[in-house]
Amino acid sequence: MKPILFFLTIVFCQISIQALSTYINSDKRAIIKDFKDLSKTPEKYSISTKDSAGILKIEITGHEKINYEFRFDSLGFCNTSSFIYCCDDCSEKHIKEFVESRNYGCIEKSPGLYYSKRRHKTQMEIFNSNVAVTIIIFTKMNWTKKEYKALIKKQ
Repeated sequence: MKPILFFLTIVFCQISIQALSTYINSDKRAIIKDFKDLSKTPEKYSISTKDSAGILKIEITGHEKINYEFRFDSLGFCNTSSFIYCCDDCSEKHIKEFVESRNYGCIEKSPGLYYSKRRHKTQMEIFNSNVAVTIIIFTKMNWTKKEYKALIKKQ
């Protein structure tokens, strides 16, 4: 019984960590692998991918629907990721996970605009186009230490 509990704990921890990933600085192969691994979970997600011209699009359908779009730099690493949630409750849950994550250490600059800890070099913007659709855009930022300190200063 204990080995089964251990295995389930590891699987759910991996899913939680995966849910909190912005995929900034990940390469295309790693992103696709993560999503293929997600399709093997007990929640039964349906995943489709489309890859063209430096843009990878992934759609997840399951107990929630999420569309992902990843853009890559010239070296093949993700520098922008967009998460489009088609469920208001789902988006609120995921936003809360990102904002409260100790790993990213989000700092709210203004409503809908957050900065990660400097080492993650990530900006998060949240757009609510309507009640049912929320878009979160993560962008890689190459802040210097001085620029970052100026950004996070209280106004």
